[in-house]
Amino acid sequence: MAQSTHDYYGRASCHARLGDYAKAAADYGEQVRLASDARQRSRALLNRAEAWIAAGDPKAAVADLMEAARLAPEDRFGLMRLAEAMLMAGDSKGAVDQMNA
Repeated sequence: MAQSTHDYYGRASCHARLGDYAKAAADYGEQVRLASDARQRSRALLNRAEAWIAAGDPKAAVADLMEAARLAPEDRFGLMRLAEAMLMAGDSKGAVDQMNA
């Protein structure tokens, strides 16, 4: 039986709660791949970015958050998280520029 975006989200959430962020990111990646529209894809990218941050990979999170911002520029939470991930990745200027945009 084919898995849906909801299946991958549920499994990814379980992996994240168990501290297995690599598996969480992989399942969120499947959710990104299967997303049916820009809003769903943006949310999946935000979730995967959170897994990357928890795994200690803020640069991967920045890439996902930049794509999420492109898909949903009105999402202020996503834009704020992008700035925070940029700070974590050592890009202070980018973070400030993001918050001033």
